Amino acid sequence: MGGARRPGPAVGIARSAGGGYWVALANGTIAAYGGAPRLGGPGPARGPVRAIAATTDGEGYYVLTADGAVAAYGDARAFGGTPPGFGPVTLSGWNSGYRVASAAGSTYGFGLLTHSDAARAPDYPVIPNPPRNFPQPPGLDAACSSSVAACNRASLAAIDAARAAEGVRPMALPAGFARLGLAQQVLVVANAERTGRGLPPMRAAGPLDALAAAGAAANRDPSGPGGYAWGSNLYDGFPDALAADFLWMYRDGPGGANTDCRPGDMTGCWGHRDNILLPAPGAAGVGLHAPGPGREQITELFAAFYR
Repeated sequence: MGGARRPGPAVGIARSAGGGYWVALANGTIAAYGGAPRLGGPGPARGPVRAIAATTDGEGYYVLTADGAVAAYGDARAFGGTPPGFGPVTLSGWNSGYRVASAAGSTYGFGLLTHSDAARAPDYPVIPNPPRNFPQPPGLDAACSSSVAACNRASLAAIDAARAAEGVRPMALPAGFARLGLAQQVLVVANAERTGRGLPPMRAAGPLDALAAAGAAANRDPSGPGGYAWGSNLYDGFPDALAADFLWMYRDGPGGANTDCRPGDMTGCWGHRDNILLPAPGAAGVGLHAPGPGREQITELFAAFYR
């Protein structure tokens, strides 16, 4: 007597933009939860699914099947697969490519992610976003209007309170932080957010500074370098790196300062935070433009595996 075929166990999970997620089942079905869009799956024709990984922006995913093929959905692009039987494996995805690594230590890189990049980079964690914005302390704007020192103290206190709510230790800043230029402070703060969560620091890169500066001067998100996965941020407000970081990292969800995060459309929510916490090594650039007293347009540009 025949019966319905069971879908098989879940073999992986990938986070989508806006806080939802996809679950890959062994039979090739990709289930969507929490607002994640249904983008499809390979089905049973290619054999059991072995792994799933989201793109950096959470708008698509890659699926590795038992025959070594990689199928791409949403904004993901397929660039090839591995030999059949390669594994057990882990699959890591970026918008520019993906990596398949075996437990035995062999690694394949695809797309703009070269084999050498893939072999050097460990599997960095994709940091989950908070369920909601962290409340802005009532005295923060007043402190930032009074002096840079007061703004630094108030902003750092707000950041540390938000980090504590996420189970992250207080931000560690160098002893001479206050004596650094604003652009240097912006990179130091971004790297403090990254290293506090197990991600590698981004190194400074002059060409990325130039791209970031062009964005700041135009009061827009800067465009990144061709051939790399990148993300960029724009802040227009107090001339303070910590104040900008508080908005980008902890006020970037629904109802916050992020104009791309709109009711009914969660795809732009937490985008600034996701750029700072890009799960890859690389480099960063910072741009500044002061359109008036007490106001600064600050841009950040992050490029994965930038050489």
